[in-house]
Amino acid sequence: MVSKLLKFASFFIFPFVILFLAFFFFFFGIYSLFPWLDNLLHFMGGISIAYTSILFLREFEEEIEIRNKVIFIIIIASIVSLASVLWELWEFTFGKVFSESFFVQEGLEDTILDLFFGVLGGVCGGVFSKI
Repeated sequence: MVSKLLKFASFFIFPFVILFLAFFFFFFGIYSLFPWLDNLLHFMGGISIAYTSILFLREFEEEIEIRNKVIFIIIIASIVSLASVLWELWEFTFGKVFSESFFVQEGLEDTILDLFFGVLGGVCGGVFSKI
């Protein structure tokens, strides 16, 4: 039981590393110096969510068998899209509730780019897992 919980917990290491980097870059002003890191981290975040999703799907392969590669990639892209939207909603809500100056939401263009790079990373992760 404990080993299974540790195994599932290990699936989340990559996304937590990306999350840590995002907060680190924000709090230490690294995004101000290198604004392109925001898009890179959203792309890597998409890959990390895809990776975690793929690990879960492989763990339950006997119960959930997906033979079609295109369907598999669509499922991964859907999970990553949901995670990207939830992240952007969290960013927006956090900025409105606590302080707009604390967590910067730079507008619609930033949100769309964040979603685009997150989903692109997820699709790339799904595609590369099936090559």
